[in-house]
Amino acid sequence: MIKSFLLAGLTASLALATPAAATIVSNFSAGAEGWTVASTNAYLSNLNPVTQNTAATAYHAAGGDPGGYISIFDIDSHDTFFRAPSAYLGNMSAFVGGTLSYSRMVDVTSPPYNGRDIVIQGGGLTLALDTTVPSPTNTWGTVSVTLAPSAAWLNLTTSLTATLADFQAVFGNLTVLDITAEFAAGSLETGSLDSVAMTEGPAIPEPASVLVLLSGLGLTALARRRRR
Repeated sequence: MIKSFLLAGLTASLALATPAAATIVSNFSAGAEGWTVASTNAYLSNLNPVTQNTAATAYHAAGGDPGGYISIFDIDSHDTFFRAPSAYLGNMSAFVGGTLSYSRMVDVTSPPYNGRDIVIQGGGLTLALDTTVPSPTNTWGTVSVTLAPSAAWLNLTTSLTATLADFQAVFGNLTVLDITAEFAAGSLETGSLDSVAMTEGPAIPEPASVLVLLSGLGLTALARRRRR
């Protein structure tokens, strides 16, 4: 009986002390929410991409996935990206191991182009992801990626597969988060974006939780000795 009571208290204490994962969301219900557009030379894997041109997004109050959304007509011959606002930047260390999801749509995909889907920069490094999700045409498609090392994540600074240390360095001071708007070769298509959500990685118990756990285990052991 004592053991069950102690374990129940431990579970409750850990649940209270472990913060829920936070999510940064852009649903474009009332505007572009600070998102802009930039073209970069991200297709060159041997150097950090440099911004070539910038532009404002077009905002649409309806027709998104769901509600409002933003779009951009390809602005030049470089790779065009939707660029995240300050809410997604800075010390984002808690998001390592988390997820980034969004809905995307394009009006044409011919001639096809398969460039970088996501580019993140920070700590002097650039990481890029090329997803295997097909480009959608005139319909919304959802993309969800894990913000952690995998074969799909490349460190453009070193031209090697990104490591956990790379992610920690980038998210320690995230300065750029770009999501592609480029799906066709040349300046031809209009790319659209909606329902962006960046969620933290698995929560790590606070130090106080660890102390509670250790204390509880000690009390449980003591109760066992007394019963004997």
